[in-house]
Amino acid sequence: MARNPFPTGDFGRRVSDAPIGMDIGAPAAGAAAGVAEAAKGVARQLGAMADRSLKREGERDAGRAITAAGQFGQEVQLRQGFGVDDQAFNAIAREHLSTRRITAYAEEIDKAELASPDSEAGFTEARGAVRQAFRDKATGDPLIDAEFERQATLVDQAALRRVRAGQEKARISMARGAMTEAASVGETLIGQAIASAGFDDAGATLIAANLTEYTAKMARFGPREAFSIGGVEFAADPNRSAAMSVEELARHLDQVQARTRSTWLTTAVDQAPDAATAQAMAGQIEEQWAAGNPAFVGLSAADFAQVRARNEASVNRKVNGEGAAQRAAGQQLLDWMTAAEYGGDYDIAQMRALAQASGDPGLVARVEFGERHGFGVTPASLRSGGGPVGGGFDGWVDFLLDELEGGGFVGDDNGAGRAQWGITERSHPEAWSDGKIDRNEARAIYRQYWADVGGDTLPPALAHAAASAAVVAGPGNARRWLAASGGDVERFHDLQLAHFEKLAADNPAKYGASLNGWRRRDGLSRAQSRRVTAHERAAEGYASDPIGFARGNSKRDAMVAMPEFDINRVVAGGAEAGAFLRDRLAVGRQLNARSGVPVAVFDKAELATIKERIEADPAAVVGLVTTAAQTPGVGSEGVRVILGQLGMAGTASADLHLGWLASDQHTRNIAAKVIQGRALRASGAKDVTFETGDESIPDVARRLAPVFAMQPDLFAVAQTTARDMAIADQARGQLQSAEAYMNSALGATRAGGRLYGGVARVNGAGTLAPTWLRADYLDDALEIAASLWEAQDVGPVYSNGQPIPARVLKNYRLKAAPNGRYRLVNTAGEELPARSGQAFEFNIEADSFRDVLRRRLPGAVLGSR
Repeated sequence: MARNPFPTGDFGRRVSDAPIGMDIGAPAAGAAAGVAEAAKGVARQLGAMADRSLKREGERDAGRAITAAGQFGQEVQLRQGFGVDDQAFNAIAREHLSTRRITAYAEEIDKAELASPDSEAGFTEARGAVRQAFRDKATGDPLIDAEFERQATLVDQAALRRVRAGQEKARISMARGAMTEAASVGETLIGQAIASAGFDDAGATLIAANLTEYTAKMARFGPREAFSIGGVEFAADPNRSAAMSVEELARHLDQVQARTRSTWLTTAVDQAPDAATAQAMAGQIEEQWAAGNPAFVGLSAADFAQVRARNEASVNRKVNGEGAAQRAAGQQLLDWMTAAEYGGDYDIAQMRALAQASGDPGLVARVEFGERHGFGVTPASLRSGGGPVGGGFDGWVDFLLDELEGGGFVGDDNGAGRAQWGITERSHPEAWSDGKIDRNEARAIYRQYWADVGGDTLPPALAHAAASAAVVAGPGNARRWLAASGGDVERFHDLQLAHFEKLAADNPAKYGASLNGWRRRDGLSRAQSRRVTAHERAAEGYASDPIGFARGNSKRDAMVAMPEFDINRVVAGGAEAGAFLRDRLAVGRQLNARSGVPVAVFDKAELATIKERIEADPAAVVGLVTTAAQTPGVGSEGVRVILGQLGMAGTASADLHLGWLASDQHTRNIAAKVIQGRALRASGAKDVTFETGDESIPDVARRLAPVFAMQPDLFAVAQTTARDMAIADQARGQLQSAEAYMNSALGATRAGGRLYGGVARVNGAGTLAPTWLRADYLDDALEIAASLWEAQDVGPVYSNGQPIPARVLKNYRLKAAPNGRYRLVNTAGEELPARSGQAFEFNIEADSFRDVLRRRLPGAVLGSR
């Protein structure tokens, strides 16, 4: 209560009162008045000091009361007094109570927004229920309740703006989906028209009619206001979807027109029955273009340059029809040989026939080699067929002399004089001084070629390829191809063969007759490179356990210095464990670069030890993966290697998923909560039962089932993870919805009021967003990626091999694959192919692409893995 401990005068007497019985004159009375005024000033200062003291006391009391109330799970109570200390106490308490109340309200509004991110009606209904619930539990204090209403209105307005933006985005997304469908159907009809339209007036009329109809259909997706495109007027129409601006629609129609007319002109040439007809038709097209034929409207000079190039290629294909058939036979044979390499059935007689039909002596040699040793030279083929493959210089030179050159004597090798073991008199006259070359002399000469390419420093298969190339094409070319191949032996052979084929094409009179011999030599050399690699991989389980093999044993020296493994150090974390993982990963990369074996960090015995530790203590995988993720030189790539090895070793999927959550700094708290839930479950805690009418975790999982289309194992793992999180939260009295737990189990986190990772919707279909990307920006990321693919000509293609434009790709759907990449799905549910014919995959985790998103979508990228 307010107190005034200071009297107005001495012992209760007013300072202005004269002492009783004294008679004072006027001067004395003036002095007394001054004294009295001074005393009042002192009294005011003392009163202010007392008020400040009381205010501080009230504030301290409030802090202590808030702490005490929190310890007992209660709310601090306001004081009923009106003193200075009471007012100070209540000011602090009101601020505390208001903050807690509006924070709780904002959390509930967040949940309502998460449940209806793109439905204003659904959100408004849920928001009203939340607001009413809080009003029903008003504090009764006018100031607190008024402040709550003010701040709650601001929270509602901000959330409603986001929901309306999401609703409009969803509407546009659906409209764009319908637009994609319409464009796909329209372009299909145009394609059918092109197939039947010849290069004549009737064909030109048919193409023009189809383009006019397509324009009318696509205008339905333009703006609702009146607009014109290419001189065609479109009246205002409120029923148009406004999925595209006028500029976008104009660009789209221009592109379709150019593509349609280009395809019409090239298809007409391509469908010509023979090369002569095709050549004549291509000439007519050139003439009509030069004359300004209206049928070419919409084609730019650059467009027609592409038409010209395609028509020339088509004519060349027809002229070289026999060569095309040979290439087709060769490609089919290569496909069969690849299938045979992986254990598929094959008919050797048909393979021999295809080899002969290809006209490629190199392929003939490869079939003969495969028939003798097995295709792909697998370990099984080495055990059943050919003997050990020699490594180093001795192994290479024996192969060169016996398989590539041979010891036969040649009287005149194309004007280079006598030749034996591939050594001509012109290139090495000193060796021919006695009129012959013996094997030892040949070995000594060829050692220089081995040294010129650094054979002793290269991986065995690459050394074989490079030294053989140095012999036939010169050390300079061999070194150039080594640099260009990046250490890929197959790429090296491709570069060498391309060099020879270019020589023959540029100067057929000089080199044409040599091409078949070069191809045969390439086939033999390529087969030997594969055999050397397979032999190294097969030796004592090199491919299946690279780290264990590289460590060496009593019969074989170690291939590299190997950091020693200590299970306690590895799972404990810290700098020492990080250094071990970094050094081991470096060894794994070195072995991969040398021999093509899989990158590994642990050997089989070590993996078994780690697996046992994780089974006993799941937190071990969190420590291991967290250390790897935080160690420079290991990071996300090392985490993928480690989790991949643990998976191959049989580690439970739930533990691998826990490791994945721990690998990201933004989801590491989720992993910690899962560990707590598992511990409670082990102590007897039961699964959480949600309130009647609310979705359970299995209910949410079934609703999200399409998200798991390519990752069926994740369906059960995510539910297990979600249940463990719910158990942990229930123990703290902070239970959330089943949907929140499922989304968190899939990597969703909140930062700054935004949702990153977890379930996202792209063009109406559910998928998983990366943990570092805002879930509502995944469709924007697809649109950016599509534009990059189009610019670089590396994106998905139609069934006819033509690239799919970015404007179409951005409206397709994404399916999350187990390797962290995405596959694109068209409106018919079909996965889009790459040029190779395999399913196209989108690597959103690439650092370069993440940098692009940071620049183009500020705020969309949460951080770096």
